[in-house]
Amino acid sequence: MGVDPSPVRSSVAQPSLAQSLTLDPDEVDDRFVLGRLYGLLERLCTALRQQRRVCRHLVLTIRHSDHVEEAAQQTLPHSTCWEADLEPVLTRLFFRCFRRRVRLTHLTLSVTQLEPPAEQLSLFDEPEPAAPPRSHRLSLALDAIRAKFGERAVLWGKTRP
Repeated sequence: MGVDPSPVRSSVAQPSLAQSLTLDPDEVDDRFVLGRLYGLLERLCTALRQQRRVCRHLVLTIRHSDHVEEAAQQTLPHSTCWEADLEPVLTRLFFRCFRRRVRLTHLTLSVTQLEPPAEQLSLFDEPEPAAPPRSHRLSLALDAIRAKFGERAVLWGKTRP
């Protein structure tokens, strides 16, 4: 009959994580800027794994030297906390945002719709769990090295300043 007796409540604030970077000097080189964005993505994914969360939404905001801001966002088909899953999405978002050939001064990358990872128990006994993909094992190994020796201990070539 179109009647809902439940009380009206304000929406709950969604948790999110963000990383920002100011480019000094301003930059216009795609490869350089993408390398910096991948570095931000690595830090976000590491934070997600440390908090035992996954994200479902990625938002990229760029600011040009003439103070014009552009933003692009995408909802992911499945929740993830792995760089290998998010890098192609980030690359598409960057080229969607960066259409003007005006130098960039600021980058902000954020992940939203955070939730705990879904863990499904098996109904039947499985003989041996499948090994995680190589990219996941590599990310975990890099996390361990950086936790022990510092964030700059190991860098990807594309993220190197």
